[in-house]
Amino acid sequence: AGIFSGGRGQRVPRVEDSSAYHAAAASLRAPWPLSAAPAAERRCALVLYGLPKHFRSQVWPRMRAMLVDRIPFPCDVFVHTYDVRETSNPRNGEVACTIDPSEVAVCSPLRWAMEDQEAVDYALRWHFNELRRYGDAWFNHFVSLRNALRQYNSIAKAYALMEQEQAARGFQYALVCCSRMDVLYLDPLVRSEEGGGWD
Repeated sequence: AGIFSGGRGQRVPRVEDSSAYHAAAASLRAPWPLSAAPAAERRCALVLYGLPKHFRSQVWPRMRAMLVDRIPFPCDVFVHTYDVRETSNPRNGEVACTIDPSEVAVCSPLRWAMEDQEAVDYALRWHFNELRRYGDAWFNHFVSLRNALRQYNSIAKAYALMEQEQAARGFQYALVCCSRMDVLYLDPLVRSEEGGGWD
């Protein structure tokens, strides 16, 4: 998958080349098991988090074609994002890139939440200050540290939306897929020959 970044909305693929990255990626290629629920009762949860960069025009159409449409049972979408209209990230080469949170509507989320990013930063200030003591690992004035905390918050909040739906309906999703909203899926999800899962 590619990640959207770059100045003024330009797409710049990032490539990881460390041996640790490739080893971790290889370990994830094992088939994903499904729950024991009968096929007729199975549902998938797609948990989306972060900022929707090029979501309506490029990310969602590819995600739907390469992932959602290949799962043989219905998929419910859950979204958490931030009320952000513009983002800059020197690590990604992003300068004043436009963000439109309303683009998440294209995936018809069953439940969604949008938080004020400054309020979240304030709520996470203790964690941020505590982690700062260990130094600026990315050497970018702690921009990436703050973004990492925002990402973990978004993952937790999006996953909680899915858990609320499970509790309300008294069932568990057979398959849960979590994804950022700026990932461009290049390869289709394929059914594994072993175990009935997917690679």
